[in-house]
Amino acid sequence: MTLASPFRKNLLIEWRDLVASKQGPKRSTTRHVLLTLSLHMQLDGSSCFPSVRLLAERTGLSERTVCTHLRAACEESWIRKIVKGKSGKGWRLHQYFPTIPVGAEPPSLRQSKRTESGAQGTEPDSINALKEVQSNSSYNSSSKNRNKSRYEKNFDVHPSSHRAIEALGRKLGIRARPGESYENYGLRLMQTQVRRSAGRK
Repeated sequence: MTLASPFRKNLLIEWRDLVASKQGPKRSTTRHVLLTLSLHMQLDGSSCFPSVRLLAERTGLSERTVCTHLRAACEESWIRKIVKGKSGKGWRLHQYFPTIPVGAEPPSLRQSKRTESGAQGTEPDSINALKEVQSNSSYNSSSKNRNKSRYEKNFDVHPSSHRAIEALGRKLGIRARPGESYENYGLRLMQTQVRRSAGRK
């Protein structure tokens, strides 16, 4: 599996093209669910967290069918799902990241890999890079200095997600508590956003 690189501005467009191509998921319904899911993603491949109910409404499918095809997409390595802790209402938060299965990379991604042959482990699908991202260690000191924040960042999530959380915090006017973890701060923001959205309906 190739983890979608957080540093490619048009990653989402390339991923959508792959999903809708001959190399895409085997079943057309899986493609439909993924393309609908992609409506909630940022262009750089940031994670998204729409509910199954919302995806069912937007696809015109049942919630059970949506779950079946999200599971199939995970098994075929088209998405990666991370389940976060329960919200105030007891719901689990499911985050989805676009991924590209081995062998399905678009020509532009393969070309960029060839031209980025400098440092070891910098390619998006490098095993070393993936292990580094999935570990809880930080990237490097310069990266740490650029990404200073009030909350402790969890580095199993790529930097674009941290930027999205910080942007959401600014939008909602909510600051992280000193020493608050990435998961707690993000979950608190999302719960607040859901409550405010529900209050407007």
